[in-house]
Amino acid sequence: PQPGHGSFEDSGNITFDGAVGLYVSQHSQTGALQCLAGGSLVLERLSREKVDWGTKYLNLLESSMVPILFRKVLTPFTWGNLVHDTVLATNALTGGSLQAHLRVRLNRLVYAQMIRECLQAFTVASKNGKWEPDGSAAGPFSLKMLELVLCLPNLLFSPLMFLFVTYAPDCGSPMQVDLHARRSTNMGWSISELCDVGRKHSVAMPAVKSVRTQLKAAIESGNGVPSISPAELYAQAGKPTRSTRELTTKLLWWAGGTALLVVFFLLLEVVIPRKGL
Repeated sequence: PQPGHGSFEDSGNITFDGAVGLYVSQHSQTGALQCLAGGSLVLERLSREKVDWGTKYLNLLESSMVPILFRKVLTPFTWGNLVHDTVLATNALTGGSLQAHLRVRLNRLVYAQMIRECLQAFTVASKNGKWEPDGSAAGPFSLKMLELVLCLPNLLFSPLMFLFVTYAPDCGSPMQVDLHARRSTNMGWSISELCDVGRKHSVAMPAVKSVRTQLKAAIESGNGVPSISPAELYAQAGKPTRSTRELTTKLLWWAGGTALLVVFFLLLEVVIPRKGL
C-alpha cells in the first residue's frame, strides 16, 4: 500500500489497486501530448463488495479506449512495467526519438543487458522463479523474448522492428521533457528501485547501476539531456555481451535441431526405401 492508502480507506472510500503500462510524451515537433506506445492498465479483480459500485467507474475507464487487464496478482505487472521501461532512461541520456534510439544496436544491447540483469535479480527475489516480472501490459511480447530480439544485428532487427518497437514516431522518453525543463524525473526512482532488488539479493547489476549513475548526474547538473553517444552508453555499461551470447547459443541449438530433422527425413526418404521398407 502507498503512504496514506490505509487512512483513505478508513475514511469510507474504496480504492482500486493497479499498475500502469503506458506513458504519455510530447511530440518533438508540435509539442502535443500523445500516448507513447500501446499499453494498458492492470487492475485487481473486483471483490464482491466492490462489484456493485465499482462497475460504473470501470465502464468510464473503458469508454476512454484504454485497454484494461484484470488480474488477481498485480506484483508481476508492477515490476514488469519497470523492467520494460528501462529503455526510457537510456533514451533520456542519448536524446532523440525512441524509434531512432532502438535502431542503434549498441543502445539495444544496453537495454537487453538491463532486462537480463533485472530478470536475474527477480529470479532470486521470487525464490528461484516462483513468479517473474510480466511486461505484457507494456508490450505484446515477453521480456525474455524482447531481450533476445534486441540483440539481433540491424539487418535482422529492422524487419521485426514494427512488431517489437511500437513507440510513436518523433516521440522520445518523457524523461527528456523533465530534463529539458530542469526538473527531477521519476525514472531515477524506478531505476533505483530495481537496483535495490539486486542489492538486497546480492545480484550484480552493472548496466542498470551505470544508467542510474549517469541519469542522476544529468538530473543534478541541470543541463538538460546529456546527449551521450551510443558508444559511450555501451562502454559505461561495461560493453555487455551476455545477452548476445545467449542469443547465439539458442540460434545454434535451433540450427542444430533443424539439421537433425533434415537428416532424419533424408534417411526416411532415401535409406529406408532402399531396404525394401
